[in-house]
Amino acid sequence: MIFFILTKDAFNEMTTVIRSTKSPVWVGDGVLSEIELLDLRSNGMEITNFTYSIDPSDHEKVLDAISTIEEHHPGERIWVEIIART
Repeated sequence: MIFFILTKDAFNEMTTVIRSTKSPVWVGDGVLSEIELLDLRSNGMEITNFTYSIDPSDHEKVLDAISTIEEHHPGERIWVEIIART
């Protein structure tokens, strides 16, 4: 499973799950600082950060990003943080 996390709050909520599954993680720009990214990578986490921020309520941008993740992880299940439309 791949985790696609778009906010710091969701990352904090999912940290225990992510660490226990050792699954790859993708985050939008600004979710984690460069220091946090370096620290997580040095501790063995496979984490990729987009070079642009992704608003979880912008479903079109989220879908575009998912397409990119699918290119790198074909056939994998992707857990996606998304804000439901109101």
